[in-house]
Order: sequence, then structure tokens, then C-alpha cells
Amino acid sequence: MDALRNSMSGCEKLFLCLHPQLDDLDYERRQAEKILKIAKEMDVKQVVTSTSLDVTPREDKGVEQAVVDGNYEYWTFLRPAFFMSNFLEPKVHRYPGLRDKGTWTTAMTAEGKLALIDHVDIAKFATAAFQEPEEFRGCAIGLASEFFTIPEILD
Repeated sequence: MDALRNSMSGCEKLFLCLHPQLDDLDYERRQAEKILKIAKEMDVKQVVTSTSLDVTPREDKGVEQAVVDGNYEYWTFLRPAFFMSNFLEPKVHRYPGLRDKGTWTTAMTAEGKLALIDHVDIAKFATAAFQEPEEFRGCAIGLASEFFTIPEILD
């Protein structure tokens, strides 16, 4: 934790983006609390955190609550949709058949639309939140760049 404390010395802004652990759904919250405690000690004033678009019961709600409980002067939640980059190497291997057969086994219907986001768009919103903290103070923003059906994605 000393390395984290040293790296935050003199920082006023924190971008918090944690990776979930599928075998420990409370991991993100615990990590966030540790990081945010140090950030508070180091006098960080603004936190922008990236969680996920609220489409299911939220495991990452604990991360957002930890930010709120930290009583930061400014905080913003970015809730991005499904990353477009998930369909590119090296992540596409998570979807067997997608690349080699052009098929994707999913519970979605062919007519249903999937909200997608380019990670560059997330970065643009994070940058805007840091540049205009008052305007984005206390905001929770769902982010999607495009909406596509499964056949459109496969094309």
C-alpha cells in the first residue's frame, strides 16, 4: 500500500476502474475501499469511476457506494455498455465460434439490440468530468456509442 500512497502524493484526481473477480463478487468493493481510503488520506478531491451499465443486479454498486461514502468534493460514475473491443483480438476468443464460424451463442434474440461502447468514448467522458468537475459532480452516466442487433454485430 505504500507504493499506492506514494503514487497518489500530490494528486487531486483519481480515475478508479477495477476488474471484477468472478469467483469473489465482493472483491471490487473491498479493493475500492482500500484505494479510496488512501486517496482520502492523500487529499484527493475528485473521483471518476467506471463501473458498468445497470442492466442486472449490480455487484459493482458497492464500488459506487464506497465513493459516495468517501465524501469527496466531486465524484462521477461512468457506466459504460458492452465494449466494442470485446469483439477484437485478443478478447474475441471469449466467444467460441464468433471468429471462425461467424456464430455467437447468446440468450439475446436476433431482434434485440446490444448497447456497445468504444473505450475511446469512455476516455472522452472521463476527461470531460475531470476538466469540468462542477458540471459532472454527483452524476451517474450510462454510456453507449452504438446499438446493434446480433446479426449486425456478426456482419
